[in-house]
Amino acid sequence: MENTNFRGLADPRFFEPSHIDVIIGTEIYHRLLLDGFIELDSNLPILKETVFGWIVSGKCSNTISCHSAVTMVCSNADLEKQMMRFWEIESCHSNNILSVGEQQCEQYFAETTTRDANGRFVVSLPTKKTVLSKLGSSREISLRRFPSLERRLHANPELMKSYTDFIREYIELGHMTLIDPNADLLSSTIQPYHMPHHCVVRPESSTTKLRVVFDASCPTDTGVSLNDALMVGPVVQDDLYNIILRFRLSRYAIVADLEKMYRQILIHPTDRHLLRILWRNKPNDPVDTYELRTVTYGTASAPFLATRCLRQLAME
Repeated sequence: MENTNFRGLADPRFFEPSHIDVIIGTEIYHRLLLDGFIELDSNLPILKETVFGWIVSGKCSNTISCHSAVTMVCSNADLEKQMMRFWEIESCHSNNILSVGEQQCEQYFAETTTRDANGRFVVSLPTKKTVLSKLGSSREISLRRFPSLERRLHANPELMKSYTDFIREYIELGHMTLIDPNADLLSSTIQPYHMPHHCVVRPESSTTKLRVVFDASCPTDTGVSLNDALMVGPVVQDDLYNIILRFRLSRYAIVADLEKMYRQILIHPTDRHLLRILWRNKPNDPVDTYELRTVTYGTASAPFLATRCLRQLAME
């Protein structure tokens, strides 16, 4: 018994295999559709709108004077650009082309980075040798700026406590050490660099409400700063857009925060004279000189060194 649900179909028994009655070419196929079309002329193709845009369908002559049926899609001129962008998004990664300076920085990292007995990375500062040789004296400039920091801290006892706790923790963790500037036995001809420092308070932060910022952009008496002499290095990680898109590729994703990420990485001892700061706990105490032993926030190369070590750890 014929199923009444299929009445009105061109082939009411379409679900059963059978022989082919007729093959219809595209030159007349769209004329059989009832939704309407635009017929240019009896001997010209027809136009029909689809979800992809207007299509042109009909016969055309080729070089050997025979007729063949064709269908052409007329789309907007930006389609190719849109498709290229689509595949760029779907690739979920970006291939950055490194500049000459970035290649040098990457090569320097590969040649100088080591790991100590505890597995901790030890990196050298990627410096521009010609600029570094012009580094002048910075201790007096740092000394002149230090009283301003003290006045701000003593005007706010809570801020003073937080800042002092930060410095104390820095020392207790071994991230900086007290040195005698008068007994400087450096074999390097490069002058030591003293970084002024200040704090940024972020009450809304759930983790670090006070961040101490080291000013490696402070010029020395020659007008050259440490950051002038440091290579910035390439951006190692993908941009946030691609990272978010990659979340689609796996069923599970892990998100974590690296505590004191920069300070997990040691600076090679031969470069630590470039990372000095001045500090004292009380206004009547002498001003002490400390050397920072880890990658320091505020230096131009710090983001590269930290993220490059993270990638190197994953590679190893």
